[in-house]
Amino acid sequence: MEPAEDVWNDFHVFRGNSTLTAGLLFNKVGEGDLQANVRWFWTWIDTLHTSLLNNEDVGINPSAQTQDVLELLKRFFPLPTSPNQQRERPLVLLNPDNTGKLQFVEVTFGDGNKIQIPDGASALAFIFSVAAPPDALPRDSSAVRRWIIPLLAALSRCLYLAYIFNQINGTDPEPTQEGNLMSVPVMSCAMWFVEAENKLPRYLLGSTYTTGSNIDIKAVASLKRRRLMNLWRREELVDPQLSSFAPPRKLPPASASQYFTSPTLQAEAEELLAAAMRSDVLSSAPAVTLNTYIKSVTVDPLPDKTPWFTFPKPKVDSATNKANAALLQSYAATSPLQPPPEIGPLQRQNILNNADPVLESTLRAALSNVLRIVWAARGVLDPNDEAALKAAFSEVSAAYFVPHYYLLKPDLKNPAKKVLDYTLEIPIATRAAEAKILFDGLWTEDNSKKIINMAYRIYHWVIAEDDELKFAGGGVSRWGRCAETYPVCELLPNVTSERKLLGAPNESLVKGVAMEIRSFSNLVPAAPAVGIFALEQSFTWGTLAEIHRCREQGLFRLPCQNCQILLPEMDVRVGKDNYDTELYKRQPDFQVV
Repeated sequence: MEPAEDVWNDFHVFRGNSTLTAGLLFNKVGEGDLQANVRWFWTWIDTLHTSLLNNEDVGINPSAQTQDVLELLKRFFPLPTSPNQQRERPLVLLNPDNTGKLQFVEVTFGDGNKIQIPDGASALAFIFSVAAPPDALPRDSSAVRRWIIPLLAALSRCLYLAYIFNQINGTDPEPTQEGNLMSVPVMSCAMWFVEAENKLPRYLLGSTYTTGSNIDIKAVASLKRRRLMNLWRREELVDPQLSSFAPPRKLPPASASQYFTSPTLQAEAEELLAAAMRSDVLSSAPAVTLNTYIKSVTVDPLPDKTPWFTFPKPKVDSATNKANAALLQSYAATSPLQPPPEIGPLQRQNILNNADPVLESTLRAALSNVLRIVWAARGVLDPNDEAALKAAFSEVSAAYFVPHYYLLKPDLKNPAKKVLDYTLEIPIATRAAEAKILFDGLWTEDNSKKIINMAYRIYHWVIAEDDELKFAGGGVSRWGRCAETYPVCELLPNVTSERKLLGAPNESLVKGVAMEIRSFSNLVPAAPAVGIFALEQSFTWGTLAEIHRCREQGLFRLPCQNCQILLPEMDVRVGKDNYDTELYKRQPDFQVV
């Protein structure tokens, strides 16, 4: 049986007619009637809005922030003009002149610091952050599991209901539409300070933003909204917080492998360059569109005819076959065992699929070297860089085009079949010489110009967040896009005097947890059958643990690759012993393997 302190069935947030309870939040009207649930949400948020207009006490703490909440509701969740008319629902605030510049609602938080909020998901997260805790809640560390984490679950459910439908008429979802999961923000997050035993932890909730297919009045394209948000969060949230340290910190950290962008985006940029080496199609957008993203006259525009040709595939195949024959001959002649053990080559397309982690790391490092030169030049092609680019591309060619060999061994499932043993690559003495021969044959004046220009085009396309890119497009996470951004960038400055910024053991004592918002859908598959988890009847750790398991460990989330770098730079340690200590201490079954 769960400890009584962990049972949340009496959970409620806000007051009066605006009170939310677990029963209201998670009530599955009509066995999971999504439209009824969405109608309830918009009725509730309109009630909250109207109550504030009538100066009613809805439970905002401190009460001085009531006007902040009211302004956020006016701008992001305005009351409908009529019961049946499509309501205005700006996902991201833009200037009325539709020039594509962001607007903000400025609110006060903590010790008077100002926070600018330009998007609806972050607005709702702030509203929940300033909801007054129940009077009966103990003012100690138990508030994390008794208040902050259930509050985050409540926010996540509301975010799901707020954005799952693309059009709301009054309080009703458009009846001709179905729910669109891609319009729902992905992650929510709570961060808090570990306080003295007799003090309520200070906390702040956050969310990823959404610019999806929801309908805006005077809408600017979703892609443009996303670009604006990505740039703004990096320049106005992340960078100022990094500069508050002494000495100032920078992203990415001074590391050989992280040089221009977030780790997830970097990995895809490397794959995009590898595809360019194969003369693959890099984007489904037309050349005329892609050329509008290229902001340097030093870079040739993408040609209309044969736009993706760099190294001609027949010539690459011929050079690779010659290298293969020469290397196998060398291996047979120099092997200490006669006849030599049977070996086979790794297919080029599998190198970046982690068949051999050592080889994949070598290839990624070589691709990274090319991109580092291009990004350092900010996409401006400088003839002085050509020698360095040639050397960098030769390393890519050696890792990518020259065959790599492994011993053959019987397949465990089918002993009559032989497979490559990736334990160790077989070294061949003449490999470096063959790599040079192959590269010299490919690096003609025409081919070199094509691949260099393609590398510089990649810079401009990635910066422009072209949605049609095969890899590294606008949908790939950038710095500041995660749900942790507002909590880590706006909670910490409010208690700067209490932080010991350079303490290796994370003396700032910041902890947190993230949730996947889309796991709070109406129907959650439960093994072995499909069912509905009755959170309205049992809003507890145990029920959330069941959802977590049945969502393939997907409800509670560890920091992503980006945050594993960003958070420590902010003095927030990540991992099971820090970022989510409370979660895993209380409920080991939540652990993500």
